[in-house]
Amino acid sequence: MFKTSFSKYLTAFIVIILVSFLILSGIITSMIRGYVNDNMKEKLELYGHVIVEHLVENKVEDIEIAARMGNLPSIIDPMVNLDNKFDVIVTGFDGRIYLSTATDDAIGEGQPEEPAN
Repeated sequence: MFKTSFSKYLTAFIVIILVSFLILSGIITSMIRGYVNDNMKEKLELYGHVIVEHLVENKVEDIEIAARMGNLPSIIDPMVNLDNKFDVIVTGFDGRIYLSTATDDAIGEGQPEEPAN
């Protein structure tokens, strides 16, 4: 198969180019994935802070009391639709879910739930 030096060199160059391309594409994919993950994390932290500030502005001191009174959805609704890529779940310290934009199947109609034991 490799009778001439030209075919040997051509095969070597093609293999080197293919391996280099695969390594480079792996590095670029890793860098892009890291950037996207960091960007998502920053957005989620920002949205979390915005929601907390909004709760403080509306003088919500206890999420459980606001949820029982039915005020929580009216206070949070303008804030949860900041970005349709994320689901917002408002929980208490005990893990009870008080408000969520996730599907109804996942949390059960947005009503507070008892934490799983």
